[in-house]
Amino acid sequence: MLRDVVLTMRIESTDPLFLPRGSLRAIAALALSFTSWVLMFTNQAIPDYLFGVLLTIIGNYFGHRRRAIVGMDKSRKPETGESHPLFLPKGFIRLFLISGFVVGGMAAYAWGHWGEDNYFEFFVVLGGLVIGYIFRNLIRKWEGSILYAFLNHIKGLCLIAAVIYVSFILLHTPVVGAKYALYLSCFISFYFGSR
Repeated sequence: MLRDVVLTMRIESTDPLFLPRGSLRAIAALALSFTSWVLMFTNQAIPDYLFGVLLTIIGNYFGHRRRAIVGMDKSRKPETGESHPLFLPKGFIRLFLISGFVVGGMAAYAWGHWGEDNYFEFFVVLGGLVIGYIFRNLIRKWEGSILYAFLNHIKGLCLIAAVIYVSFILLHTPVVGAKYALYLSCFISFYFGSR
């Protein structure tokens, strides 16, 4: 009986810690990004796994916020007055993250870290994600048009070609083709940022 009561009780918000949707993703993205920026500014080594986690969190955060914005999340409707993550203005966290990594990237460049593979690879892949995000916002006004559909088809074909070519390079000529694979990975990241 208690089980039935617990399962059938309804509460107003099921979001973690009763914060607006996306707040925990925002906290994770901001905290780990801030950590990486401090390491960049103080010329300390950044572990490869931190770069990997940052790309995962930032890509996931941007993707989830996009779905919530365009209404794919049917449990929330814009007219409900839902707050944005951490009660901040719409787009603030994205802008803050992008700005922080631009400044952090300049600091890493000033310290001479861009010659190191992990920094260079991180910023190339992150750059693809951010450029894709900007591209998505630029073409959003054409959504539903033939041009918009055409661009999506072209991006999709290029994604498939890039994935196949990266796989081929890494399986057959990993040393020779590493830079090509990295630049194609930038496009793959661009695709996901543009969705």
